[in-house]
Amino acid sequence: MGKKRIVVTGAGIVSAIGHNLQATTSALFAHTSGIGSVSAIDTSAYTIHIAAQVADGPWTQTELNRTRLLARNDRFGLTAFREARRMAGLEAKHAMRESAIVLGAGAGGMLNAERFRRAFFAGKQASLRLLPAIPANVTTDIIAADSGLTGLRATIATACSSSNSAIGQACDLIRYDGYPMVITGGAEALSELTFAGFHNLRNMDKNPCKPFAADRKGLNLGECGAILILEDYDHARGRKAGILAEILDYGTSCDAHHITTPHPQGQGAYLAMAQALAKSGLKPKDIDYINAHGTGTKLNDISESRAIMTLFGEQNRDVPVSSSKSYVGHCLGAAGAVEAVFCILALREQVLLPTLRYQQKDPAIHANIIGEEIKAAPVTHILSNSFGFGGNNAAIVFKRWQA
Repeated sequence: MGKKRIVVTGAGIVSAIGHNLQATTSALFAHTSGIGSVSAIDTSAYTIHIAAQVADGPWTQTELNRTRLLARNDRFGLTAFREARRMAGLEAKHAMRESAIVLGAGAGGMLNAERFRRAFFAGKQASLRLLPAIPANVTTDIIAADSGLTGLRATIATACSSSNSAIGQACDLIRYDGYPMVITGGAEALSELTFAGFHNLRNMDKNPCKPFAADRKGLNLGECGAILILEDYDHARGRKAGILAEILDYGTSCDAHHITTPHPQGQGAYLAMAQALAKSGLKPKDIDYINAHGTGTKLNDISESRAIMTLFGEQNRDVPVSSSKSYVGHCLGAAGAVEAVFCILALREQVLLPTLRYQQKDPAIHANIIGEEIKAAPVTHILSNSFGFGGNNAAIVFKRWQA
């Protein structure tokens, strides 16, 4: 029996540049950056005061039921899931009963914990309703309840590669465990814990980030919810579902190098990308575009560039590379999910996404970085990278769908 094909039949997104897929697509083409002032948390104690915060909108009214208080990240995830479910034509009762769910997560409902703690130690009444939404798995559980699924539910926490790893695991559940469809992606909200942590590492930029540029000074944090509905191709075809893209396969690796610093030569990143290509049956020459991890930090961008050059070599050194984090910041546990949606949009629209604010080339980076303009181009295969603290690496290969 041949290898099962995995297709994407639904996608939903809540991001700093749009509250749904249509708005996000329009913002991408308008070169609209979501990086700006922060109100979700108090940044007065820090020297950095910007991030890619999701603006108030329809997501604020999202509810599971009247007795459960949803955290900010839960509302992002649930809103994105409901959009993906509508797109996939799965709103009927029990339509997703035999499904599974695997999401990536970062800080979870940490913002709720911080609000509870602040009220408690200030001698104010601290609402116990804030507490159930704190664990990182809660978004997964809420979406599982909303969909009525009875299959496996799991939450992957591998730092900034979490949702890329989750998408890969979702593919495996269809391919090897027989699930007809799997919900995957991730959600992340700003919190003081993550903001303070990255601030103390001194790798955040006080201005909107410039991934890969010579004058880059660091990253900007972001928040989002991004959900995909993956299906066995035969199952999707059987119910006449619309198909957005195909996922060929994925690769994972570990640097085994340092808790926060990437391997200087990008060894782990190289291994993840090489595995993703090998499992997909592709050669470097088959990749038309790389959606890079591209955080905007000095060490990460050089390390990733070296890994790309090692894998693609002189013959394929012109493969276009860009960073979506110039639009929506670094969404940590949900970074791979939001960038997966962007990859699907690039395949659908047949464009190469830009790296906003990339103007000054870094002589230490030899990859072919796409500048500030969206470029029309034939795009069949996209490699999407996510690399996290602890050396957790995951890369996914997306393919354009042509009926």
